[in-house]
Amino acid sequence: HKGIPEKLLAKSTSLNGFFVSHYPQHFRKHMARLIALHSSGHLKVEIDPKKFIGLDSVPDAVEYLHSGGSQGKVVVQIAGDVPHSSNDTIAVRAKL
Repeated sequence: HKGIPEKLLAKSTSLNGFFVSHYPQHFRKHMARLIALHSSGHLKVEIDPKKFIGLDSVPDAVEYLHSGGSQGKVVVQIAGDVPHSSNDTIAVRAKL
């Protein structure tokens, strides 16, 4: 997303992330909430349009993810035929 770093800097704002594995005691409760939000249509999942096919493409997909150029979930297709709907995609693709 172009311009976001500049907007954050101009407002002296910071952005922090975290590793889910650091908070295992909260995972089940919050995952249930995320699933409910997604099921109700209040949370949309975006999948990056860049294609990575096969396990051999995992290093390239990880590099792309860390490059900051991704827009949505970066996925690696590991099955032959993959549906194009974002609801079905999660079941048959390995998410990074």
